[in-house]
Amino acid sequence: ENYLNNNYNIPTNKTIFHKPNSKIIQITQNTEKIWNNTKEASKELNIKEGTIRMALYRETLSQGSFWKYLN
Repeated sequence: ENYLNNNYNIPTNKTIFHKPNSKIIQITQNTEKIWNNTKEASKELNIKEGTIRMALYRETLSQGSFWKYLN
């Protein structure tokens, strides 16, 4: 097949997978907690850092919490 002639969406900007040293927020039901970075949250909550990063990237629930980078 000739893939170049199909209408695939090719991203023009690189997606930022991880923002080192960026503050993150953990939202669980009605509780919010701010962490200095994923490593700190990972250590205290005993969750793999990669699990938190993937939740941040996908903007989905992980371990019962919603995770988001603070701008």
